[in-house]
Amino acid sequence: MTYTYQHTSFEPASGPAIYLDTTLGLLTQRIEIEPAKAKTEYLDLPGADGSVDMTEALGLGVLYHDRTIVWTLALRPDQDWYTTMSAVSDALNGLRFARIKVDASTYYYTGRVTVTSHASDNLLHQIVIAARVAPFRRRDSGTSRTITAATTSIPVGLGSRPGPVLITNTGTGANGFTVSYKDGSGATKTVSVAPGASVTVTVQAGVSTLTVQSGTSAGSVQLNWQEVHL
Repeated sequence: MTYTYQHTSFEPASGPAIYLDTTLGLLTQRIEIEPAKAKTEYLDLPGADGSVDMTEALGLGVLYHDRTIVWTLALRPDQDWYTTMSAVSDALNGLRFARIKVDASTYYYTGRVTVTSHASDNLLHQIVIAARVAPFRRRDSGTSRTITAATTSIPVGLGSRPGPVLITNTGTGANGFTVSYKDGSGATKTVSVAPGASVTVTVQAGVSTLTVQSGTSAGSVQLNWQEVHL
């Protein structure tokens, strides 16, 4: 994917976010996001045609390498090149960020940033930075739903990967709730959640339906999850 302009931000685990445009005053000319590549480990088969992928033979499922995001940045005409080079390196080079957003969307990557080059010609001063990030992008904030009906089916969208869903029984009555769901392998499971208790379960990728059935007492169940996508 290639973008011509984005409002990129780099957010550390604590402290203020750093923006390429408003914090560092840079113009984003180009952003390249490398597709996630599946991990493979091929083994030639003596006496047979072809090879076997050991990641499939071991039943590990599809796993992915880290991916790279590259920003090509231009200085504004009134910016000093050497001063800006130092400012960008001081702010970003070698640092790991909890949230890297390539635009103003609600998704982020996690990874480490490196300043890779400085270039200058008769027209432009340029700085190129790259980030090695985890293969999946995550929704910036989780999704929360509260259920109060006696029996309710609710769709939970986790995206490309099985993921955790936090189930909290906010009721105070004597009876708990049961929640039926499909786990990461697609098997149907049921879990009981007592009043005031919380349970975390792993739910299959994509959009999965959780069925919540309450006891006789009034109360509610809250579900919290976070989407991930390639």
